[in-house]
Amino acid sequence: MSSMRRSMVDNTVRRPLGVARPSNRQDLLAQSIFAVFLILIFVGLTPFPSSESLASGLIATGEGDLTRQISYLVAFVIVVGLAFATRGQMALRAFPVPLAIVLIWCLLSIGWAIAPDIAARRVTLTIILSCCVMFSVDMLGVQRSLQVLRFVLAAILIVNCISLLFIPQAIHLPGELEVELTGDWRGMHGHKNIAGPIAALSALLFYHFGLATRRWSDWILFLMAVVFLVGTESKTAIGFFVLSIVVSTTCRQMYRTESGRRFFIGIFVFALLLTAGLWIFASDTFADLLSDPTQFTGRVAIWQAVLSYVRENPILGAGFGSFWGIGEASPAKALSPNEKWIEIIPHSHNGYLEILVTTGSIGLFLSVVAFVIIPLKQLLGRNSYDIELRSFLLSVFTFIVFSNLLETIFLSRDLSVWIVFLIFLAVIHQVSAKGLSNVKLTSSRNQP
Repeated sequence: MSSMRRSMVDNTVRRPLGVARPSNRQDLLAQSIFAVFLILIFVGLTPFPSSESLASGLIATGEGDLTRQISYLVAFVIVVGLAFATRGQMALRAFPVPLAIVLIWCLLSIGWAIAPDIAARRVTLTIILSCCVMFSVDMLGVQRSLQVLRFVLAAILIVNCISLLFIPQAIHLPGELEVELTGDWRGMHGHKNIAGPIAALSALLFYHFGLATRRWSDWILFLMAVVFLVGTESKTAIGFFVLSIVVSTTCRQMYRTESGRRFFIGIFVFALLLTAGLWIFASDTFADLLSDPTQFTGRVAIWQAVLSYVRENPILGAGFGSFWGIGEASPAKALSPNEKWIEIIPHSHNGYLEILVTTGSIGLFLSVVAFVIIPLKQLLGRNSYDIELRSFLLSVFTFIVFSNLLETIFLSRDLSVWIVFLIFLAVIHQVSAKGLSNVKLTSSRNQP
């Protein structure tokens, strides 16, 4: 009888007496708000931005876009209000404890931040957006949240592809600040390095939905996403997309048996240990590599500036959001006087270094535990996940955790890839903390 009851819903949540189940109107409102919120994140208020607005955006000093911030605040008020109206105090359980601890540490870092006013605004925005995602997924449940994400990504992908034929700004044009990007696709987004990761995550989602449902529409969307991803020429996104497909497909095949599960975990752990061993025992080779500022398209020069500051401030760092883009007080100006272009860089191009330089070694430790170790343990554990859901989540985890080595993703406020990672954390929390062992990626494998 209990199994029949569980099969009638896509997301069983134990509700205490006095907590009402959301009505159909409330549920539709929650889905609509979540969809609008995601569109705002992925596209923004000004799709197809001009080259002038792109250039001015590189020289931000922490003020931010007031209209966009007000939009986020409105979404926050509606989502949190709806969450407490339907879930009561139980809504607070939507927040994973490890994520809450990381955000509290970021909040505390305002106390020693170089630019406390800017740090306060950036921390507040990060917390607001995290709440929007966590409460939305908690209200909607796993399946409906992923369906909303799928709908939004499909709509964005279709518009991006059509825009290539009719809108010149959908492609990087000659005369832009970065002339080497001429001809790269970016669709509605501000940069090909934004469009590329969104296309990669879209392709991963449609690939796993296609395997689960066998719908031709998912496979067409998958092919469109891959073509658009290649058109962006975002090498980081393309490389880690391929890695994520291989890892998640291998997991999907091997996790069907206990022996396969153990073998996959063994391979995965061996790969991690091998990578760590190479860093330890081949440190001289890596040191030589990192001594050349031109490596990794100039990223090494950025990393050298960041590490110089870390050596002097290893424990607490500069304070959340207080290293780049804070005007004349930015440490980057003093650390790289001969590299003027570094002064306008908005982040470290390595999410782990970014957390280290802004929140110190304590912040980095808390973040690695919350964003890598605990989710990986939950993903590779014995939990009776639906194999389709597990492999999809692993693909998202692999793509974002490894992309964070070359781009700054973790705790990046309204960065689209960070928001997708928050959805990943919310889903993992739903499945693991609430014992939703029967949650599946989709409700049917053979939908029309």
